[in-house]
Amino acid sequence: MKWVIILCLTSSLLAAERPVFRRAGVHVLSLQLSKKKIEGAAIKKKPEKKKDAKEVVKEVKGASGTVETVQSSNPEKDDNQTGISDDSLAAAKIGRSLKLIENELSLLKDRLASATFDQQASKAKEKIESARALIDETKIKFPDLNLTSYTKRLAGFEKQFSSLEEDGKANMGLSDALYTAWMTGDELVQYGKATYLTLEEAQEFYDRCKKLNYPSILRRIQKEVTDEEVRNDTYVTFLTKEFVPKFQVFLKTYYIADVNAHIEKAYAEKAKGKTGLSTAVQEAEIAVLMAEAVLLVTPDEINIQKLRKDAQSAYDKINAEPGSVLYTSDFHKTNRGKIVFSKTRIVLKKETSATAQSSFTAGENIYAMAYFKSTIKELSKYGSMSPKITIAVYVDPAEGGILTPWTANKTGEYIVKSDHPKMQETTLEVEMTPDPQQTERPEVAAEFAKLFSELSPRNHTIKVGLFANDQEVAWGTFELDCSEGQDNYKTLSGALAKSKIQNALPPKAKAADKGIEQNMTAVLKSEGFHVVRVIQTDPTWYVQRNEITGIVLNRTIQAAVIFKNEEGKCIVEYMNFTQDYAGNSYGVLYRSSRGMVMDPYEVLCENAFK
Repeated sequence: MKWVIILCLTSSLLAAERPVFRRAGVHVLSLQLSKKKIEGAAIKKKPEKKKDAKEVVKEVKGASGTVETVQSSNPEKDDNQTGISDDSLAAAKIGRSLKLIENELSLLKDRLASATFDQQASKAKEKIESARALIDETKIKFPDLNLTSYTKRLAGFEKQFSSLEEDGKANMGLSDALYTAWMTGDELVQYGKATYLTLEEAQEFYDRCKKLNYPSILRRIQKEVTDEEVRNDTYVTFLTKEFVPKFQVFLKTYYIADVNAHIEKAYAEKAKGKTGLSTAVQEAEIAVLMAEAVLLVTPDEINIQKLRKDAQSAYDKINAEPGSVLYTSDFHKTNRGKIVFSKTRIVLKKETSATAQSSFTAGENIYAMAYFKSTIKELSKYGSMSPKITIAVYVDPAEGGILTPWTANKTGEYIVKSDHPKMQETTLEVEMTPDPQQTERPEVAAEFAKLFSELSPRNHTIKVGLFANDQEVAWGTFELDCSEGQDNYKTLSGALAKSKIQNALPPKAKAADKGIEQNMTAVLKSEGFHVVRVIQTDPTWYVQRNEITGIVLNRTIQAAVIFKNEEGKCIVEYMNFTQDYAGNSYGVLYRSSRGMVMDPYEVLCENAFK
């Protein structure tokens, strides 16, 4: 197998913070220091020791540890007129921003069942984002200032906010719940306009049914809606009187027939033997998923219960066939269509809930496994061909942005030959920043490590997509903290690149015509190339003719040329050589193009003839 790079803290700390007042537009700091002390105070620094944020706060409090007002003598100047160090002021500013977050979260907790919950949540989120930006900015401005305690406290606030946000959704007001159910129910009865669902579409329909949670919203209406006027509300009327009849029509008109079609196709594919088993498994899985989705809405629907039983039976029978295993494990089935990341190499069938990790620190090894919904052969519509698997990496992508191999920050390609056993596999390992001693594809990992080493020193969202012949097949996302440790990625990139060179070999010759190779060498030397070797990679000439008349225009042949660059390194580059047709014979050979197959790559000169 060959990879080709395309290049594509604590509450006690906050309690120590000083308040800030506004007088005539000027910040006024409170300190229990005499003016004399302030004027003569000197903030001593230890240049060899990284200052901790807690020490900084002590500086701002002063020697006595209590507070008094100090006002700047010059309103036109900055706050720092008291001998307080700039990093002390920066740390105190972060402390104030964290205190604001604490206050906003307290208010948010009090408004869980309030109509203003969403508005308060927006305020809290804004404060958290501002604090994160402030910390990142301070890290850059004062690299010797230790902000670990602040960073940890902010992380705790972020976790608390996420929990409160979930609680807020669970305590959604009745009117909001009715509106959401009405919207979701209406989507369900309209969804059948597209028949024969794919696995992705079936999963989307299942998710809608789960979101509707129809039995629960009905119970809530019966319990909480007592006012007659509300009972005649549009949303309530739809959910209690209109939805079920419309849903039944949708089921009978489109859906049930669709489920049956998937079951029939599952059995038809099973009958083809080994070649159709993976498709058969997927068709049966779609049928099961579709039936289970309806039972989330109308669990007592007898016909759907029977249909689900038939679909499950088909699924079980097909899975009992030798060679029919589509998913390597339950972990695989849960994560189908996803890329899972880990700090250690992922071993198939041995994955646990702790395997998947979503955050990394710069310098750590990152491994990934793509779990597909079918075999690699069936990933795209060009199943009979050798699929081109493109790994695309996006740094801080815009939500809702266009993500294609062409918009990625970096890409790598993996060509799976049509006759290779991997074509029947349903997973693909992706090495992002692996141990250079254990990597199988250093040329791709070297580029990813290089990309990460060049990112700004802050937290980044990294999204990774896999495409089969430009058709998306799997996605994954992780957070990468680049506030420190990026030099390790720079070193890793170099080690991986070196590993690539040590293992790289020139291509095998498809033919060996000494006369043609000598002519190619002569052409290249005339152009100033220091030729080491010419390898004919086409078995014969490709003759080009006029599309209308059929008259011969020229003939072209390809070769891999190994030459030494200005640094004395041996480079392998594919080039085309052409001879124009002159009526009754071919003319002088010339180099017509280069770099058409892949980017040039380096090999050790001692491996040039291997």
